[in-house]
Amino acid sequence: RCPFLFCAFMDLFPRLLEAAGGLFPRLKLLGFILFYLLIIIIINLLNILTAYSHPKLQLSCENIVTIKTFMPNFILFALICIVAIYSNEKYKKNEIPKKWIALSTKFETSSFNIYELNYLKSVINNLLDNGYKIIILPENTVGIWPKNKKYWTDIIIKANKKKSTILSGAYTNFDNGSLTKKYDSSIVSFGYKNHIVYFTRQPIPLAGWIPFSSHGLNAHWLSKGVGWIDHRKVEFLVCFEELLPGLISSSFLSNNPPQFIVSVVNNLGAWEIRKIKNWSVNRM
Repeated sequence: RCPFLFCAFMDLFPRLLEAAGGLFPRLKLLGFILFYLLIIIIINLLNILTAYSHPKLQLSCENIVTIKTFMPNFILFALICIVAIYSNEKYKKNEIPKKWIALSTKFETSSFNIYELNYLKSVINNLLDNGYKIIILPENTVGIWPKNKKYWTDIIIKANKKKSTILSGAYTNFDNGSLTKKYDSSIVSFGYKNHIVYFTRQPIPLAGWIPFSSHGLNAHWLSKGVGWIDHRKVEFLVCFEELLPGLISSSFLSNNPPQFIVSVVNNLGAWEIRKIKNWSVNRM
């Protein structure tokens, strides 16, 4: 029973964070507390109204269900609703900087196609010519890094001249390029800035991260997902991590939360779910 309750809590907690972010944007921990208080008050009001309206309970509850019991709960409910309306009215969405762009592609280095690669590079070249400073590519677009760096040399040189940076999902820390050893799913940057930006904290279980195994993806649980791009603080996510809003809750509840979520994915099957989760947590 204890493992079941633990799993239920771990599944419920992120959803409470999402709801708190939707109702009380930018209130952080206060919004989370207000949301819990709102749930308790609603339950109290429903209990009072149910007891008062039930014929068999009216006589036994007439000393309890009075205006003195109902009104304090109703006043608190109204005040919390006013706070929610006010915070939503004052909330201003962080607009994506004009010189940032994220590309959605079907290209993956694992199914290498030189024509698709050249087409993608031509798109990036056009973006660089148009002055874009940050270009974000999906998960595993550049494949094994820095082994595949040779395919991107011309883009790196041009991006460096334009002082532009390209971010992409990649596989790093290979043992001679072997998938039979431990490796990382990462976000790398190249062009004006060249380094590994982020190591995945929680890869998808079994399909990527295999517990107690000598192969598969590493899980960097103690790493922080916060970094800086173009002088802006961002939270990084890769693939499965988008479905775990609790993973980034600590960052957005801090005094200096990230301005944006930068996420790289190669599977759009749960796109609407991810979009809602990232929207609600980012509002906190």
